[in-house]
Amino acid sequence: MICLVDNKTVHGDLMCRNVLVFRCNSTVPEENLVKLTGFGLTKGSDIFSATTSSLQTTVIIPVRYAAPEILRINSDLRFYSEKSDVYSMAVLMWEACSYGTLPFSSLINKNDIIHCKLRGDHLPRPKICDEDLWLTIVQCWRLKPEERPTFKELRRKMMRLVHKSDSTASNSVLEAAKMSSNEQISSDNFEVLDEKIPCEYCDELINFDEYIIHTQREESNAASKALACTLNHLAVCEEYTLLSSAFIELATVQEQLEQVNSERTEQEFLLMNELLNEYLLHLDMVKYAFNERAKVHKRWLTTVDTFQKKQLKTGPQFEMEMLDLEKKITDDMQDYQQISMTLKQELEIFDQNRTEEFKNNMHAYIAQTLIQQEKVLNIWEAYLPIANNIDVTD
Repeated sequence: MICLVDNKTVHGDLMCRNVLVFRCNSTVPEENLVKLTGFGLTKGSDIFSATTSSLQTTVIIPVRYAAPEILRINSDLRFYSEKSDVYSMAVLMWEACSYGTLPFSSLINKNDIIHCKLRGDHLPRPKICDEDLWLTIVQCWRLKPEERPTFKELRRKMMRLVHKSDSTASNSVLEAAKMSSNEQISSDNFEVLDEKIPCEYCDELINFDEYIIHTQREESNAASKALACTLNHLAVCEEYTLLSSAFIELATVQEQLEQVNSERTEQEFLLMNELLNEYLLHLDMVKYAFNERAKVHKRWLTTVDTFQKKQLKTGPQFEMEMLDLEKKITDDMQDYQQISMTLKQELEIFDQNRTEEFKNNMHAYIAQTLIQQEKVLNIWEAYLPIANNIDVTD
């Protein structure tokens, strides 16, 4: 959907049945393959063009999925926008969380559904939908389009939810590390990805997510091992001594530092992943333009070859064919020039956006790094008085 928005295209018919799942791997999301279909109401399609040019053309609007601004009386199809697609995306997410339940299934009359939406009523929360995801969905259902997030903002929210769940899982590792020495789980038993990361540029882009996960797990394992070691020493200390208290505080410091590192890893991942996705999107568009230009050029060569062969023949029939071939040659040449112009524009946009986005992301990265370093300093400064009070003879 971000790609459609960047190309100033509105889908207009988002729902689960228009999402085709070719591959689904819950453990390795990078292997998932999902494609979007159902572009009948997309701006630029024949159906949409007909509705905007003729009052006699009727299009069935998907009332159960459509945004309120589209359902109002005398509403124009020009109200279709990115924000109306965001509304439909939230209904799609609700439908997926409800295992394919029809939205507003208790209402049969479409006018009743329209009245509910115009009042601001929305679908109930599914049982398997957690609080954070539900708040994100509800935000996409706000009556005013300008109050809804964009698809880029929605993607950032979803990525944060994913990494929040990962952080919750890593906390269970820390809890396990707090067991006694006989019950502790060695961090060596935790799964760690292969350390070999391909150095080629394209392979690095493809494996970037795996590399981040690898780094997160290494940091989590290191923190767990250090905390477990600290707690082992703490277990043999005499109770209520200064050394015992210092170890308790040190364990707390270790947990705080691990949390800071986890937050930093998450922020860096979101920052870099968004930047790389923008680059890959531009590269895909340039690649598509190159392929189209090659196809047009091949078609033009075939037409020219046919034209040269037909020139050797005479007669009224061949004259008509010659005229058609001349027109095809002209059209193909115009298409070739148009694609070349588009390709040049895409390259210029890519170069401009790459510089601007890199600068913005580097500023954000430096700012986040300074904030995280300040947190680390504050944690250690709070611990220093406790460490200084330890008596060597204690």
